[in-house]
Amino acid sequence: MDDTTIIKAKVDFSKGRSAEFNDAARELSDFIQSLDLDLTSHCKLTALVLTQINVAERDAFVFGFNAAAKLMHDYHSDEME
Repeated sequence: MDDTTIIKAKVDFSKGRSAEFNDAARELSDFIQSLDLDLTSHCKLTALVLTQINVAERDAFVFGFNAAAKLMHDYHSDEME
């Protein structure tokens, strides 16, 4: 087993998405498909939506990670005193 297999076994990012997220994504997808758009406009809209989702997920992760790191730092700083 190589290192990437170990990492994949420990972290499954798809589990971070709720049923509500999947339902909203499905509804958005159905709506986009129903729009009367040419292929170029459809592709651009889809790319913009995916970019917005990726940025939001990254920002949420960074915020959560930084908050957890600060909490751990503060907790361990209090232990040292």
